[in-house]
Amino acid sequence: MAALTAERTLVEALGADCRTPLGAMTAVEGDNLRLRVIVAAPDGSRLIRQAGTGSLDDAAGLGTRVARALLEGGATDLLGRAVGAPAVAPVRPPAAEPVSRPAPDTATAHGPLAGRRVLITRPHHQAADFANALRAFGADPVIVPMIRVVPPDDDRPLAEACANAATFDWIVFTSANGVEAVMTRLADRDRRLGNAKIVAVGPATAARLSHHGVRTNLVPKQHRAEAAAEALVKESAALDE
Repeated sequence: MAALTAERTLVEALGADCRTPLGAMTAVEGDNLRLRVIVAAPDGSRLIRQAGTGSLDDAAGLGTRVARALLEGGATDLLGRAVGAPAVAPVRPPAAEPVSRPAPDTATAHGPLAGRRVLITRPHHQAADFANALRAFGADPVIVPMIRVVPPDDDRPLAEACANAATFDWIVFTSANGVEAVMTRLADRDRRLGNAKIVAVGPATAARLSHHGVRTNLVPKQHRAEAAAEALVKESAALDE
């Protein structure tokens, strides 16, 4: 838990998300923690490394200190550039394969991740973009799905919520999968969503909503469920004032 706290505090202090080229690993060494971090430019042209040590009781403080050192060392520029990094066109692997390892692209084998094998644990249909981006930097992605997306055992609460969607003031979508689950249950979504304001946990979820013709009103700066809840509370309080 201390290691997790240090890493999450670091990510929050940097304003990073799942698209940020950031790696962090914490090791427990006796009564202390050692946090090692690397921040990269989107094209791999520049790397900034930082490490720090702290007590188990001060995990959050360790994460904050290392984040501050990174920002003072120039990470601000790299993090800013990462937000605008261009997307790479997806190449979908065959869904029937339990393990997918496309042949390395010789044109990109010299990239900053050349010689690195990267395990992707997402389902096949959601791993293509990530795998293609890794290959563009010379990596050898290996797709081994560790999760399955399945409907709930009891569909009635979701069906009831969708039937009454127009009565809500806010509707929060915490994943692209959640968007699909709801949209398949809304026969006439334009009218049945009523005047509800829409919150998306991140840009991928917002893009999925846009694909269905739904406009997003709020996307938190940090793309995770907790940040979406915090942003919703602040927005609601501002409207009440």
